[in-house]
Amino acid sequence: MKTLRMLLSVYGRELFGINKRAHMPGKRTGRRLSAGAFYALAIVGALVVLAFAGFYCAMAAYGLNQVGMLRIYPGLVLALLCLMDLITTIARASDVLIKTRDFDLVTSLPIPAWVLAASRVIRLYIINLAATVPIWLPAGACYAFFAKPPLLFYPVYLLSMLLAPLLPVAIAAVLGAVIALISAMLGNGKYIRLILGFLFPMAIMYMSFSFSFNAQNEAVLVSMVGNLSGMVNRVWPVTEMFTKACVDLDMAALAAFAAISIGAFALFCLVYGRFYVRLNTFTDGKRTRRRTTAVQGIRSLNAAMYQREMKRYLASNIYVMNTAFGMVLSLIGVVALAIMGLDKVAMLMELGGFQQYLAAFIPFVLACLAAMSCTTGSSISMEGKSLWIMQSMPVSAFRWFMSKIYVSLTVSCPVIVLDALVLGFALKLSAMQTALAILMPAGYALMAAVVGLWGNLRFHRFDWSNETAVVKQSLGAVIPVLLGMLLTMAPGVAMGFIGGRAWQLVPWLCTAGSFLISAALLAALYGNANRIVRTLG
Repeated sequence: MKTLRMLLSVYGRELFGINKRAHMPGKRTGRRLSAGAFYALAIVGALVVLAFAGFYCAMAAYGLNQVGMLRIYPGLVLALLCLMDLITTIARASDVLIKTRDFDLVTSLPIPAWVLAASRVIRLYIINLAATVPIWLPAGACYAFFAKPPLLFYPVYLLSMLLAPLLPVAIAAVLGAVIALISAMLGNGKYIRLILGFLFPMAIMYMSFSFSFNAQNEAVLVSMVGNLSGMVNRVWPVTEMFTKACVDLDMAALAAFAAISIGAFALFCLVYGRFYVRLNTFTDGKRTRRRTTAVQGIRSLNAAMYQREMKRYLASNIYVMNTAFGMVLSLIGVVALAIMGLDKVAMLMELGGFQQYLAAFIPFVLACLAAMSCTTGSSISMEGKSLWIMQSMPVSAFRWFMSKIYVSLTVSCPVIVLDALVLGFALKLSAMQTALAILMPAGYALMAAVVGLWGNLRFHRFDWSNETAVVKQSLGAVIPVLLGMLLTMAPGVAMGFIGGRAWQLVPWLCTAGSFLISAALLAALYGNANRIVRTLG
């Protein structure tokens, strides 16, 4: 157990580069300023996430309380968060459990294989718990505000919150391992893993929502809510145990929920620990492929730099999954919205007469997804030990930075244009509305790409042993996501409180602001690019 605690401590210090930031060379004042900036950004980010989570949790709890269905609220939160855990963990499981750069190093240490395996699985659990706690806490507070439960509810809820990620992590880890094995056996592993990594979460989402949203179910909101409890129980069977434990304070249900969650997690740990070395050795051997030499055409310097960055981006499945999944979901959502039509969506949301407002909010949603699909927040750190190659090449640093921005825009802009055209044609949007649906998300995508690059230049990591640590757990990757949420949700909410016709100017002002901020940051980057590159490393 002491060795296991030591490994978890090392992983914890690696999170967000905390250990490096605490022991970085330089004066103590510089270290304090760097640590202070890190903690300030962490606090701001946590407050932003808590604010948005609290807002949506309060809306859901209030709505369910109004129709007398507050009882299903905790179970609904559990099902949604477990679904989120499944989708996100499938994307990272194979990289955390199998595809690690430090495998040879850690296996050479005098540490049992089962301890190494357990530390990696527990690491997945801790990551998921940390990601869902900012939602669990406001959700519990909102339920307690409306339900006024006895004091026993609070320890039961907190214990259930700690147990909840165990089962989805175990299931997602199995699926991630299966994806890695299939891709290793079939060859061209990275592309097969990428395809399977997209298909598995989409299949889970489809099966989850198909229980309630089908062609025959056009009931009104109240009857839909009445069937919600049964739907949630079918999606995630342990939801009923969780509901009985938290709402009815049934200790037998709590024990059953704990037994299933801990049992599934422990079983996976035992099986994975048993085959840890062989699994990693097998997949690593299969990844070694025969290389072919192809004739390379003559390209311009900009095209060559862009091609290099695209190859580096596509070489990492977790990188692609973390940045492109939002745009894929946006395209699916846009097609679904186009099929349903704004009138039906407004009716289901009880927004009759507000279709024009709903159409105005579409650019904000697309802009938020585009900003959250930024690739530059990790692009500098992903260079890793190959950073010296770019530092030694006779290439303009600004041109190198721009090639990374072009990759980010390649991921988002084609989907943005397609989304806008589909919506404009299907929903009969005006030319101005269609143009806004293109310009605003494109402006936010550019702004997020530039801000993400600046953030990664400031908060970079080159000592990572696993790509997940850079793509999902680095501060540079978090900054554009938080910025996208803040700068789209806040104006979108404010637009609802502006009277008259002035609210129609808000999206255009946000669009103009995003391009102006991007231009200013690009100008600053152009003037300081060479100096910044020399200080990296």
